[in-house]
Amino acid sequence: MSLRPPPASSYTHLGLLCTVLTLALLAVLTIVPSVGELEFAPQALAAPAAAAPGTPAVVASGLAHDRELVAVPSLFPAIEATSVTVQGRVVAVDGQGVPGVAIGREQSPPGETLMTTSGSDGAFSLSNAPAGARLVACDERWETVAPTVVRLAVPVILVVAPRITIAGLVIDADGRPVADAMLSIVIPAAAGRAAGVRGTQWLTFSDRDGAFEFTAAPGLAQGRLCTQHPSHRSDERPLPIASPRGLVVTLVAEPRQQPVCGTVFGPDGAPFANATACMGEAFVASGADGTFTLVVPPRLPAGTPLFVLAEGCQPVALPDPRPGDGRAPLLQTVQLQPAIVLSGRIVDAALAPLPHWTVVLGDPTPLVSGRGSYASAEGRLGAARAVTDAAGQFVIQGVFPRSYQIEAWDEHGQRGLRAVASPNDGRVTLVVGERATTPLCGVVVDDDGRPVAGALVGEERPGCLASGALAMRFDQRTTTGSDGRFELPLRGAALHLVVDADTIVPCRIAVPATAAAPIRLRVTRRRDVLVGEAGGGVLAFAPADAAGLLLPICEPAPGTFGLPTTTRSLVVHHHGVAAGVLPWPTGGDPFEVRLQPTAR
Repeated sequence: MSLRPPPASSYTHLGLLCTVLTLALLAVLTIVPSVGELEFAPQALAAPAAAAPGTPAVVASGLAHDRELVAVPSLFPAIEATSVTVQGRVVAVDGQGVPGVAIGREQSPPGETLMTTSGSDGAFSLSNAPAGARLVACDERWETVAPTVVRLAVPVILVVAPRITIAGLVIDADGRPVADAMLSIVIPAAAGRAAGVRGTQWLTFSDRDGAFEFTAAPGLAQGRLCTQHPSHRSDERPLPIASPRGLVVTLVAEPRQQPVCGTVFGPDGAPFANATACMGEAFVASGADGTFTLVVPPRLPAGTPLFVLAEGCQPVALPDPRPGDGRAPLLQTVQLQPAIVLSGRIVDAALAPLPHWTVVLGDPTPLVSGRGSYASAEGRLGAARAVTDAAGQFVIQGVFPRSYQIEAWDEHGQRGLRAVASPNDGRVTLVVGERATTPLCGVVVDDDGRPVAGALVGEERPGCLASGALAMRFDQRTTTGSDGRFELPLRGAALHLVVDADTIVPCRIAVPATAAAPIRLRVTRRRDVLVGEAGGGVLAFAPADAAGLLLPICEPAPGTFGLPTTTRSLVVHHHGVAAGVLPWPTGGDPFEVRLQPTAR
């Protein structure tokens, strides 16, 4: 699928959706996506599964808006520039023909008079239509639900609905206006499956007085009007189809999140000051009397642990103190214990010490489950890494009394080590074996088992663990063949492999300790790639998975962004605040967002 930037439109100019930037880009800079999955193949590699149906395309369009928009290209397939006579029909979502609808080109150059009108059964013919042009209803009575694209010798279908105006107020239970509420009109694709309706959504926001207006909305009984606000419960109702201008949407405020409170005592039993209590990204220091009051973010996932961290003491992880039923969180009493360390030495096969080796915790404790390991409890207490001294010794502070996966490599990145160690083991001795002499071979497949051709597979560059950047050694990488298979010489430092391609989400995958058998590396394909420029940060769309966790956005090239195929919804950020969620269509349907002007 190729990409073509659209010109300005007299009806609705394309713009928006590759604002899939701001917050999600921050996520990809701070979180290494652990989307890869390693599988061992003890026998011959199985044949890949048949190709799955195509994934949804993404299109963004908008009416004139009072704020800056973002110009992004259309994702309709590019067609050679030529003129043809196009035959088609204008239909409603039930597939019935709609007569008397004026039809024209969406992006009309100045002076162009290309237009026709549908006949009694909705049929139309348009001469000298540019191949690849989008056709829409150029009639104030009709709203285009699904545009169509002029193709060579292919009949086209244009889906329309009566155009209505919906205006009103968003208020709370006390009658006060609710500003910046996100209102969306959803037309389920299933409602117009026969006519090829995609998952189109119309979008607007309430102003400071709570007022909102859809100036061009489809009058469809199958539609739904959804209203969302970060601090209120969502409202969903059937779409009114009589052009109401006095609609009132009342949102009930979410119960305020009560803070998590507690008292921290030191190893000697006295109140402990300046200990850090944190849940997710929220943290607070205990006072002189050891007490703390932590305001928890309202959208923090249930089950997030409460961590209490203090220099010179063991970190403490407590279960989520929030009951989850509106009651106050349980009062916490935390007794700190003296710090323990993870220490040891690294030697070669002859037990000679190996200085200048970098040692890291391969599995530190994440502050938020499922959000990656670089925001870790151990990292809050200092660098969860060390460098061996002249005697090959290392010490890592601020650890829990549990087993850790230790990863290490020499200063030149030529040799590597992975082992399991615990503070309870005392000073452990880690022996570096001989360099592997057999090549590492395997296959890269996607979530559907299809081979991924042309993917780069290589050793992770030692040292990139601290920053979270995905990088591979230039002298130790290869490209998968048409069957997804690869073969990589082993140098001994390949603790992780990096897999990257234009069609997948870049990922790092741990190399098994025994890599004699072919390995199967599973990766996640991206959806269609969007290319665009930032537009002032008013709106941003961040992809999320089925559990509601944000997914990383890839940047295979500057200004290019891709959505993971595991995307199940788009989190909409309005002026940097998560305003609501737009569901992602299922079944491979394209997705289109149409931004309406705010009411001012």
